[in-house]
Amino acid sequence: MRILDRLKGIRLQKWQKVTLGVMGAVLLIIMWNTWQKGGVPIKVVAATKGDIRATVNASGRVEAKTIPLGAKSVGRVTWMGVEEGDKVQMGSVLLKMDTYDQALRDFRRSEALYDEGLISRKAFEDARLFYQSTFVTAPQSGFISKVLVDAGQVVAPGSPVMTIVDPRDRWIEIQIDQSDLAEVKKGQPVEISCDAYPGKIFPGTVERVVEQAQLKEVAGRVKLDEDDLVFKVRLAIGKDDGKLLSGLSVETAILLGLTPNILMVPRAAIALKGDSMVTYVVWGRVARLRNVKTGARDAQNIEIMSGLTSGEVVAVSNLFKLKDRSRVRIEQ
Repeated sequence: MRILDRLKGIRLQKWQKVTLGVMGAVLLIIMWNTWQKGGVPIKVVAATKGDIRATVNASGRVEAKTIPLGAKSVGRVTWMGVEEGDKVQMGSVLLKMDTYDQALRDFRRSEALYDEGLISRKAFEDARLFYQSTFVTAPQSGFISKVLVDAGQVVAPGSPVMTIVDPRDRWIEIQIDQSDLAEVKKGQPVEISCDAYPGKIFPGTVERVVEQAQLKEVAGRVKLDEDDLVFKVRLAIGKDDGKLLSGLSVETAILLGLTPNILMVPRAAIALKGDSMVTYVVWGRVARLRNVKTGARDAQNIEIMSGLTSGEVVAVSNLFKLKDRSRVRIEQ
């Protein structure tokens, strides 16, 4: 109190009053800027009315009919007519054994003798079958996906030598969650996209739903968790001019239907908190937690059935950093 009494008795010069006023103003500006820069940085959008194309989205892979080819007799491979990736026509000779030349001569001789009636039908068939076992032909047109032997290698009957892929018989296999099973039906249209063709959408349809739960596969490995049960779906590929090659990774969207003129927000605006779906409504510099009921959804947006009104502004980034009444800083 004595200090205050003394200060009250001090008469400030005019220049001192001005200095103190300037210092106070600077301090207020600094405090305001500090407050402005504080808070969780977020991006925001307004809830709007629009149309949602409900979809079930899943990653998949292009599969194709593959035929394994094996040796038909014991022998040494002396000639390879193809390499991996080569296109072949049905009936093309792909591989010959060391017994090929002699078997061909014996078959031609037996054919001539049979035509003259000098040997039996069985003897002729034996010669023909042995000759045909000394080489491998393409049972259908396609391309060679794998070559499993080299020239000079000895093989036994049934030994795998190569595989052929039929590019005309292709499909896509995906896995859908249990929650989506009731909505996916045979014949539904599908949109197919892949990184190999940015911006290009290929048509397809749901061909078959395997209605038996299976454990989920991730990167080719089965997850041993009952919570990860899925159902396999086979998709037919529409007109693609042969661009979706076997083995290509793709993204698919099964189109369930159109829900018009509904209130919606980006999917990024919704979070799961406990058993409830929530969003953060932004009022000035404060985010308020709000429970919402959601409905139809597509790859970008989700329907808000209750909890928001059109025009309300919601956060779409850093939701995991927010809580009710969090101070925020809006970024463009």
